[in-house]
Amino acid sequence: MDIIDEVLQHPYYLRQLQVLQTYEQDRCFCRHDMAHFQEVARIAKVIAGQNSLSIPQEMITLAALFHDMGRVQEYEQTISHAEASAAFAREILFALDYPSTRIEEICQAILAHSRRQDAEVRYARAFQIRTLGELISYADQFSRKCYMCSAASDCKWPKEQRILQNYYPDDL
Repeated sequence: MDIIDEVLQHPYYLRQLQVLQTYEQDRCFCRHDMAHFQEVARIAKVIAGQNSLSIPQEMITLAALFHDMGRVQEYEQTISHAEASAAFAREILFALDYPSTRIEEICQAILAHSRRQDAEVRYARAFQIRTLGELISYADQFSRKCYMCSAASDCKWPKEQRILQNYYPDDL
């Protein structure tokens, strides 16, 4: 079994995912669920390929699977979800004997993922991405489908940060 399957079958990961889904079941805005995690991984892999980055796809997927899991602690304890997500990833990946240098790189990417920017400027700089953190941050922002969101009028995201077209269709 590979590390991604081990994470997806890990009892603690599954419990945390279930709690997260419960917290977000009535959320009118973008949800932080497995579909979101998979979309972040997909876009990040596309951008990594376009930039000829040598980041292992496994690490991209792991960062995407963990990047918003700390939202549970954010809801319960009002702490940074990025910090809680990194701690959660560290705990599970360490328990699964994943290499410590890779764990730290993934955790650093998770800590950096919440940095949204002007969408048009960021899209224009897509070929300047060099780190896993930049990759996950970029993919996280562009995974959002603001252009078709029914809650857009109530969204707290500044208009210039919203994704107003599908830059990365599924059929790439």
